[in-house]
Amino acid sequence: MFEPLIPSDAHKEIPRFRWRAIATTNYDLLIEKAYSECSDRLQTLVSFVKDIQPIEDKKKNVDRPLVLLKLHGSLDHIHDQDVPLILSPEHYVNYLSHRKRLFGRLEDLAFESPIIFAGYNLGDLHIRRLVYELPEKNRPRFYIVAPKSDENEVAFWNSKNIGVVNATFQDFMQQLSVDLPPLLRAPVVHEETLKSPIRRHFKTNDQASDILKRSLEFEIEHVHTDVKSDPQDAKQFYRGYDSGWGCVKQDLDFERKLTQTILFEAVTNETSDTASRLFVVTGPGGSGKTIALKRAAWTAANSLDVLTLWNRPNVSISAEAIQELYELTGKRVFLFVDRIGLYMSTIRELLSHTTKLKIPLTVVSAERSNEWGLVQDYLMKFEPTEYEIGKLSSKEIIALLDLLEKHDSLGLLKDISFEDRKEFFESRSDRHLLVALHEATLGKPFEQIVLEEFEGVIPDEAQQLYLDICTFNQFGIPIRAGTISRISGIPFHYYEERLFSPLKHLVYASHNYLSGDYEYRARHARVAQLVFRQVCTADEEVVSQFVRVLEGLDVGYSVDSEALSQIVKGHYLSSVLSTAEAGRKIYSRVRDLTNEAAFVDQQAAIFETQHGLGSLVLAEECIDKAHGNDPKNFSIIHTQAEIARKRANDVNEPILKEQLRRKTRERLSKLNRPNDKYSLSTLCKLHADELKDKVNEAQRGAELEYKSVILAEKIQDTENVLARAKQLFPNEPDFQQTEAKVHDILGNSKEAIDALEKAWRSKPKTPGVGIRLSKHYMHKGKSELAAKFLSEAQERFPDNKAVHQAFCSYYIHSGNLKDAETHAARSYSIGDSNFFARHLHGQIQLGLGRAIEARKTFQAVEEKADSQFLKRVTTEHTQVSALIPPTNGFIERKLDNYAFVKASIYHDDIFCPAALSDEENWDELRVGDNIGFEIRFARRGPIGVRLKKA
Repeated sequence: MFEPLIPSDAHKEIPRFRWRAIATTNYDLLIEKAYSECSDRLQTLVSFVKDIQPIEDKKKNVDRPLVLLKLHGSLDHIHDQDVPLILSPEHYVNYLSHRKRLFGRLEDLAFESPIIFAGYNLGDLHIRRLVYELPEKNRPRFYIVAPKSDENEVAFWNSKNIGVVNATFQDFMQQLSVDLPPLLRAPVVHEETLKSPIRRHFKTNDQASDILKRSLEFEIEHVHTDVKSDPQDAKQFYRGYDSGWGCVKQDLDFERKLTQTILFEAVTNETSDTASRLFVVTGPGGSGKTIALKRAAWTAANSLDVLTLWNRPNVSISAEAIQELYELTGKRVFLFVDRIGLYMSTIRELLSHTTKLKIPLTVVSAERSNEWGLVQDYLMKFEPTEYEIGKLSSKEIIALLDLLEKHDSLGLLKDISFEDRKEFFESRSDRHLLVALHEATLGKPFEQIVLEEFEGVIPDEAQQLYLDICTFNQFGIPIRAGTISRISGIPFHYYEERLFSPLKHLVYASHNYLSGDYEYRARHARVAQLVFRQVCTADEEVVSQFVRVLEGLDVGYSVDSEALSQIVKGHYLSSVLSTAEAGRKIYSRVRDLTNEAAFVDQQAAIFETQHGLGSLVLAEECIDKAHGNDPKNFSIIHTQAEIARKRANDVNEPILKEQLRRKTRERLSKLNRPNDKYSLSTLCKLHADELKDKVNEAQRGAELEYKSVILAEKIQDTENVLARAKQLFPNEPDFQQTEAKVHDILGNSKEAIDALEKAWRSKPKTPGVGIRLSKHYMHKGKSELAAKFLSEAQERFPDNKAVHQAFCSYYIHSGNLKDAETHAARSYSIGDSNFFARHLHGQIQLGLGRAIEARKTFQAVEEKADSQFLKRVTTEHTQVSALIPPTNGFIERKLDNYAFVKASIYHDDIFCPAALSDEENWDELRVGDNIGFEIRFARRGPIGVRLKKA
């Protein structure tokens, strides 16, 4: 019915002006048509019809976006049951369903911007609310275009701070065109983003697409020597405030050993294949991760000359833009991402895209240790290489003290000797860098410093504002100006004029170009966390503050959506609330504030399982509700399986216990992912739980013969599922912990070992039981018994590779490399994918002095193994390197980050990364020096560590 309608002349003039936003209660498409048909429009429409549409994601895909709020629905969403058209006053009863925040955005704008009402008689219920309920003095003046208005009407609207334009809409737009000619309409000039710094990486003269230009303007930042940055005040930097690239451009940071490790493993040691890779730096808040990551990015871009990008905060990244960059440059793209947990979905989609298309992308990221523990599962398929930022070394402390003195930032340390300054930091080496800096220069515990700063803020409104900002920023998330206005009910300009002055140096602002909003942060997330936890000490205070800010969120904005998901995470709330009832109050309130019922119920279930006073029964109720709302969600089904497993351990009734374990298996079967890490982990734990119960039954003595048979079968089943897990995920800690639990269960039970030996005497069809017995006796120091069971296993299964690998480990443990090599050679075959066994064989060959054979073995691994195999290089010994004594050689070549050493132990030059040697010794080394070093093993063979002059 409305399709034939065409825009009027007045409609056609709208696109030729710039607006902050347009809102309409009309559901026709006249405004959309006017913009699409206007070739000289100054902005591009981005339409919103319901709350959950992601604002930044929609705006980033167009040039000069203009928000259009379709408050009563839209003809192009006529079949969307979430937002039916509001056709009559009767429909107003449910008008807020799925568009509460849509109307809220108009209210937010009304606080800060003049509104022109055109085509209204103010009969719309929501429009009337804007006029009558918003304070007249605390908002800008509104205007209504109303022809034939009499004096009484004009006087009435003036009393409401609304001016009347006595004209038709057509007349109004014509007069506006006269009074505001095109030259005065200040169109946005889109500055060319793709300038020369990044073009030098191009291999063609092709121009960038609009997608890439927008990405470089809003999503990612090309790192180069002239990258835009604000001046960084040194004193504020050492108190935790980071203004951007100023700290590295002004050399305010000191070199961390971790930075060298990242540069070596992620950049200089990079292979030429097209695989996508992920590196993650973890550590507590305030430990220096972000600055170390920035320094690594800066060095990679400007010293190593690689194509380096930095992820801008609070935006997603276009996979198409990364793909285009690779096509234009032909180079591997290095993307540095701080707080990767906040961009988990984006990075997962990006890495999936580049992996599928074989686009070489390396993501180097950082995240707080506790947050990474919660989100790492979602990125595990990309086999991330993880680093933990360590304590300050002696060299790092000296470098830091030099910088503090240079920039007059020593504080109370200024009056003591250099040695005392150094000792002060060394005595606090177990504390975070930010904490140590504050305590050293101000002479008080960090917690006290932060609390005194908060208590010193006046007036009370400014103090509450600071707490609101910290409530968000403890998760590394900024708070938007619009959110502040909604939480307080006060126009933001009031805050800006009166309350931000008391927060100088405590709170910092930045502008988000996509949302169009200013965003505010504390100087560091660690500071924000301490403010929140010291101010909101009682459960009632935590609940009140969280509910207060949650009610002001608009989940259409990415930062608000992320804030909600972080606050309601079950792991987090279980750690900050002393009672489970307090958490239940938060979840009860959140369910009324979001349409993401499945996610909230899943987190409520996790909260009940994690909290010491939680209820597994309630957890099961919550997770079943979540499953009802999202029945195909893999994560929810897996959580159901885990809760059923835990409930089985929590009950005593045998029938109920068995029912719950059967339910666990049914859930895992429903997932139909037998080789999935999470499903397999739950299955391994389930077997371990059942094994523990069988052992306990056997120890009670009754019907021992019968129960021993059952126990032996259970042991065999557990061994089989653990063997499959170790084969698929050889280095996964979760499976190692479960195996250790099984070892403890069996090792502490004579009945279990008796049952295991009985099972072995019955000659099972696989060697797993014999290998488990050999491991048990090796652990007990009974090597003869261990050898006996391995010999029997070899006699029964002479060609079994697992038996030969177990024998190989036995001989290495005994220090016998010669016999170990015999079994190592038989623990894999030419065409298989057991690269761990093959690499171990090469190590043994080198240990026996057969360098040429070792080199061939390592080359075969390098050519055929997955790119992530043994990617990480550490100073930790392997079984074999522990048997190779320190050796000597001389430095053939040396750079800042690595050296090559020639030694008789190996035919090729041996690679030696600086990060794996003592910093003081490394700085003293020169080309030609005779040195001593230790051997470790990396993917390509031996490397040298702990270099020092001979």
